[in-house]
Amino acid sequence: MKAGVNDIGTTEFSAGADEIGRGNEGTFTLLSVRQNLHFLGNKARSRHQSQMVSTASAAAELTRKQLQKRVSQAYVQAYVAGQRMEVYATIDSIYGSFEMAAKAKYDARETSYLEYLTARKKAIQTAEEKRQAADDYRIAVMQLSLWLGDGVYEPTVVPEEPLQVADRDSVADSPLSRLYAEKVKLATENISLEKSKSLPTFFVEGGTKMMGNRMGYWSIDVGVSVPLFRKSYRAREKAARIERDMATADFEAAQIALRATENSLMAQYQKWKRLLMYYHQTALPTAREQQKGAAAAYRLGATDYIGFIQTMGDAVQTELDYWTAYEQLLQTQIDLQYLNL
Repeated sequence: MKAGVNDIGTTEFSAGADEIGRGNEGTFTLLSVRQNLHFLGNKARSRHQSQMVSTASAAAELTRKQLQKRVSQAYVQAYVAGQRMEVYATIDSIYGSFEMAAKAKYDARETSYLEYLTARKKAIQTAEEKRQAADDYRIAVMQLSLWLGDGVYEPTVVPEEPLQVADRDSVADSPLSRLYAEKVKLATENISLEKSKSLPTFFVEGGTKMMGNRMGYWSIDVGVSVPLFRKSYRAREKAARIERDMATADFEAAQIALRATENSLMAQYQKWKRLLMYYHQTALPTAREQQKGAAAAYRLGATDYIGFIQTMGDAVQTELDYWTAYEQLLQTQIDLQYLNL
């Protein structure tokens, strides 16, 4: 990169002849070397190319962060799918016992055949839901593994619930903001680059000549090139200023949109956090007691099969709703940690 920005200009080689004809011996240029010198624009070119590197680095960092975000999202989805599968496995075991208890009661003529059929249907339905949950988990694991390369990667570590505010990107420090900021700087440097194109350029030229049959003559020329018609240069400079203004407008719009996204995500995060606290303190302990109590009550005849199914249905739905809220909390946390549009 340094060699490129310090390039002083192109080198030209030529050969030719002058004053040939009408009996003249002619003057032959055996070799002429011309070095064009553009050193007045070196600083602008250097700063422009350095800014191009910075902008490309910011784009690469944004891509890396987006990849991390997608992997994190896939990990959470796979982990929650695994927990849902375990819930359905537990419920499948409970309904299997429920079916056996209903069959025993029916054989003992303590209940009707309808009650046994209902229990059997519910057990079959729960077994199918368990298989579907297992399929969902396998799909989620496959999607996670696609991001991580060869092999199968199953989530083994529990994702952290608390949001580490210090670890997340602020609006100003988010990779997207940095990329827009670097684009503004690049557009600004482009204005300087366009200005530098209208600066004078110099040249030095030297060559060896032959006059008739006599050799050993040399020529040396120096000069300067100045653009006399600057209209096209001014037009390109104006276009560069417009591009800079557009980049600045994009940056400001992105800042506004990111702040709005951040505020919305923080509100959602607090909502899911409060809901999970409710599940931890009240809903989940109650649901698990309902599961134990309903199974024991049915075996002892303290409740009929309708009451058992209703109680178990409420308890199961509470467990599944908890994992939905848990996933939403973690996905919102990921969106905050990798703030993006």
